[in-house]
Amino acid sequence: MNETLQSNEIILKPGQLSLISCGYEDPNDPMACFERDAGAIAYVIKDTMNPFQDLQLLNAACTKNNILEALQSVSALSTLSDTLIFYYSGHGDPDALDLPDYQKKRLTKYPKQHFFDAVKLFPGRKIMLMNCCNGDYPLLPTNTLLVCPSKDSGGSIGGIFYLDILYLISSVKKTEHPFNEFVQTLLREFHNRPYGPNNAIWEQSADDPLDRDVYKQEKTLGLCLLPGYQRAGDAQH
Repeated sequence: MNETLQSNEIILKPGQLSLISCGYEDPNDPMACFERDAGAIAYVIKDTMNPFQDLQLLNAACTKNNILEALQSVSALSTLSDTLIFYYSGHGDPDALDLPDYQKKRLTKYPKQHFFDAVKLFPGRKIMLMNCCNGDYPLLPTNTLLVCPSKDSGGSIGGIFYLDILYLISSVKKTEHPFNEFVQTLLREFHNRPYGPNNAIWEQSADDPLDRDVYKQEKTLGLCLLPGYQRAGDAQH
């Protein structure tokens, strides 16, 4: 991906768009309905951007093997001009993602690297929406836009993050180029500060909120991206 978002004259096209959405009900906390978030995000993306492939891995289907196999199968049918949207809603820590084991009624940790390495197989543009604590990752695959709750928030605002992403996706439905508008809106609504040698973290400040009630709770969001997604005038990192 060589596009740099310099103005509204540049139209990002998704090519063949694929969606993988993952979420589960926490076996130890029925109130943590991550599968609800994943299903709602998938519904709105389908309604807005009409993906060519739509794989929803919810509850018992949200396993390490299923996620890795889904990434492999989608990658095999895609090219450099295509786009993957990967959405994960669940628990996470700095080095692992938690996935459910309903037979043992517990969550099992799997190294985060396994999933990010699998995302690398996708040949085109990758948008990762990580709705979990510690959703960032220091070694992003190339051509990847990683969206996650900000570190400054303490990583505890998954629900707010979910509502924001849902809002941003649904807000572009009636535009001529919804995918382009979605990416542009993400970049437009977040602010830039340095984050590592090859990317930046973008966050919404509580002092400069979007004009919506959800931001009145003074939460922050983070968005990590590689230089291919930089806007005009922004420093390269």
